[in-house]
Formats: sequence, C-alpha cells, structure tokens
Amino acid sequence: MFRRLWNSHSVQEKANGVKHIRNPVVGDLVLRYETLLLPDDPTQALITYTAEPGSESERNLRLLASWVAGRPAQAALRAAGG
Repeated sequence: MFRRLWNSHSVQEKANGVKHIRNPVVGDLVLRYETLLLPDDPTQALITYTAEPGSESERNLRLLASWVAGRPAQAALRAAGG
C-alpha cells in the first residue's frame, strides 16, 4: 500500500494551519503558521509562526525567548541540540 501511495505523489501543499509543538523548556505550544511563497522564486518560502494573543502559548513563547536571550549563543545552540 505504501508503494502505491508513494508512487501516486498525492501530496497537497498546506499554506496555513495550526502546529502543536512540545518544547522541553516551556512545554506545549499551539502556533498558527502561514507559508508565504516568494513570487520571483517559488522554491523559496517564508513560514511564520504566531501564538494567539493572550494565550498560554504566547506566554510560553515569551518565557522561551527570555530564557534563550539570557544565555550565550553557544549554550543556546547546545540546548537546542545544534
């Protein structure tokens, strides 16, 4: 079955939606995303992620940003697995 589905290339691009992400520092995040294609180069895209204003996800993103901002860049990269 997988081979048949793979060969059909029935792939749909999704330009927007909601992602659920679990971060090891702040926990669960619910983020809306939108994909913006560049008109001069459709192989390039800008993807934005936003949290609902006033939501727990927004508070957790702010906490994560402050946590990372207070650390040296190398330590932040190591914590992110990079």
